[in-house]
Amino acid sequence: WADEHHKKTGKWPSAISGTIPAAPEENWGAINAALISGLRGLQAGSSIPELLQEERGVRNLSNLPKLTTKIIGLTGSNGKTSTKDMLATLLNEKYKVNKTESNNNNHIGVPLTLLATNEKHDVLIAELGTNHFGEIEYTAKILQPDFALIINIGDSHLEHLKNREGVLKEKIALFDETQNNKGKVFINYDDPLLKNLDNKFNNCTTYGFKNNVEVKGKILNYTDDGRPVVEIKYKNRKMKNTLSLYGEQSAKNYLAAVSVALNLGLTKEQIKKGTKKLI
Repeated sequence: WADEHHKKTGKWPSAISGTIPAAPEENWGAINAALISGLRGLQAGSSIPELLQEERGVRNLSNLPKLTTKIIGLTGSNGKTSTKDMLATLLNEKYKVNKTESNNNNHIGVPLTLLATNEKHDVLIAELGTNHFGEIEYTAKILQPDFALIINIGDSHLEHLKNREGVLKEKIALFDETQNNKGKVFINYDDPLLKNLDNKFNNCTTYGFKNNVEVKGKILNYTDDGRPVVEIKYKNRKMKNTLSLYGEQSAKNYLAAVSVALNLGLTKEQIKKGTKKLI
């Protein structure tokens, strides 16, 4: 039901933040296939968090046949949405892409994003958020990512995660689950808490501006209005692109997105064309 409503209107129904409207079971579509067989005891009027957190339902959702779609899980203390949108724009030059809408990145939004993905999509970019311990582990197990990116570790949600080491402990669950799936992780070597993770995760690509990394970025200069001109070196390739976005943080997010795009087979020409479409 929610899936059909989303297809027709482009929006998730308002009930997502409240209760499940009464609807014939046969109209629940993908959500029914994933959840209902494990949630017979929940009736119309049950809350969505109750539905998605019910143990049998989550087990059924994570045990669905895995999509052939390549799944990228993305998290970080800041820049998640900007990097997700950059990456989607770049990958659209080669693939049909689905991505997290808005900031639907929690225990409700991640399953809904996954259920809105089908075999027509080559790539899914799913943003994972958190403000309590265990949330990333929970959504990553549902997502089963093939690739994972932690953009940075900062002072986010310290009321529950305590300190940056706590933030790292929470975020790294995305890498752990990706490794369990024999996937690849992308490590920001400029982040002091992330840079040593290549000792733990063998199937990884390192990137950054400051260190000896596989994908090396350099801000050559800025345009008169503050847009960075970025050079990126990867293996035997070198490219230079001027961003339509402003400031150093945009360059950092861009390097993270390009690191993933290069590993998914995009050419310099495709990246350059996609870069011109960034907004």
